[in-house]
Amino acid sequence: TKLDKSGGGPWPVGRVQHAACCLNYGEEHPQLLVSGGWDKDGNALRDFWVLDVEAETWSELKLPEGAQSRLRHTATAFSLSPGIVEVTMFGGSPTYIHGSGDQQQLKIADTTVVRLESIEGTASGAAEWTVKDVTKGQQLGAPERIRRKIRVKTATLVTSELAGERENVRKAESKIIELEEKAESAEKRARIALFKAEKEEQQFQVTQQFLRTKEEELKVLTTKYRTTHDALLHTQEQFSTQQQAVSRLQYTAQQTKEQLQAKVQSTQQLLHTKVEELKAIT
Repeated sequence: TKLDKSGGGPWPVGRVQHAACCLNYGEEHPQLLVSGGWDKDGNALRDFWVLDVEAETWSELKLPEGAQSRLRHTATAFSLSPGIVEVTMFGGSPTYIHGSGDQQQLKIADTTVVRLESIEGTASGAAEWTVKDVTKGQQLGAPERIRRKIRVKTATLVTSELAGERENVRKAESKIIELEEKAESAEKRARIALFKAEKEEQQFQVTQQFLRTKEEELKVLTTKYRTTHDALLHTQEQFSTQQQAVSRLQYTAQQTKEQLQAKVQSTQQLLHTKVEELKAIT
């Protein structure tokens, strides 16, 4: 994949016969270190560049004055700890002689060890490095070898302690994740309970409104019942009065009937007497 240079930011010059190695700072944020080589004008380079593979950005590491330029050399990164890397450069040439074959090129026999330490994380989460120490010479002397062994031993111990701390951190992170999941579950249950409570509150309000409506209807029905009851009592009183009047009329009619019957009997007797008288006369 060809990197896009249009995004701006620092960028190394084009070069050939350079060395490159991977900085072992975890698998999540791979980085590539490029050193030396010679540019299009044939100038030997003595720079260090680190490529953030994920962010596709370059950053230059400042080497101390007097650091030797190299080309056609090798570079190997050795991780002492997650934050300390030693880059060992060996062989190569200090400059390029145009028109000369490989045998005529100058050779570098000494070894240069550049110690890098991470100072902080970049925006992508990768390490940001600084040059801590540069050791060079025909060969590493005994004191330096001892110092390197001490550094390696110390780094091993630190790495072991860091591994234990990382395990503790991993356990703590797992516990935090577990607690966050429990909190999220509890929050979800709380939201569900709140939703149910809101629904029940709405239903309660609807029920209250329904009861108020029915109460108003009951009041109207009660008023109608009282009105109807009063009208019924009045009708009953009227009916009782009419019954009394009917009773009086019945009584008067009975008396009138009896009087008429008496008159009819008296008239019949009188008529019978007259008939008898007429018979006697004739």
